[in-house]
Amino acid sequence: MALVLLLLPFAGAIVAYALPSDRWRPSVLLATAVGHLALSGSVLAGIVAAPDSAWLWLDPPGRIVLGLVSTLYFGCAVYAHGYLRFRSSRPNRVFVAC
Repeated sequence: MALVLLLLPFAGAIVAYALPSDRWRPSVLLATAVGHLALSGSVLAGIVAAPDSAWLWLDPPGRIVLGLVSTLYFGCAVYAHGYLRFRSSRPNRVFVAC
């Protein structure tokens, strides 16, 4: 599960960078953020087992940070989606991938 939490944003960045259309990249960003927020929420709610590997595990402060960072990522993705739709004349490949 820890690997999915780490690789989901990375995979979303690769997909967004590979897409040739500037129009669809903001949607990939938003979909990745929604998926990460849902996965993080399910880990924090106890629906999915929390990471407990030797190199990554969640202690109580880590749960707070995971929740805050996932919520911030989602909020920034929602804002960026609207902003990039408004600024459709500018290329957004690097912006969305980052």
